[in-house]
Amino acid sequence: MTDLQQRKGRIDLARVLATTDDDIARQIAEDQDTAPDGSGALEEIAGRLEAGEPLPPGVRLVKPQKSLKKEPA
Repeated sequence: MTDLQQRKGRIDLARVLATTDDDIARQIAEDQDTAPDGSGALEEIAGRLEAGEPLPPGVRLVKPQKSLKKEPA
C-alpha cells in the first residue's frame, strides 16, 4: 500500500510546508512523466528577436489585435 493510500487522501500540511525548492526539483527530475516547465522560453525568443536571429522551428510570431471589440459596420 502506498503512502497516499494509507493517508486516505488526507494532506500532511507539515510535510507540504517543509518541502523545499530543492525537494521539488528532485521530485520533478525523478518523475519521467513530468513535462519540462518551459521557463526561460519567452526570454530566449525575445533574445533571438533582439539579436536578429531566426526563430526556432515551429515558433511563429502572432500579430496582436488592436482591439477585441467589433467596430460598427
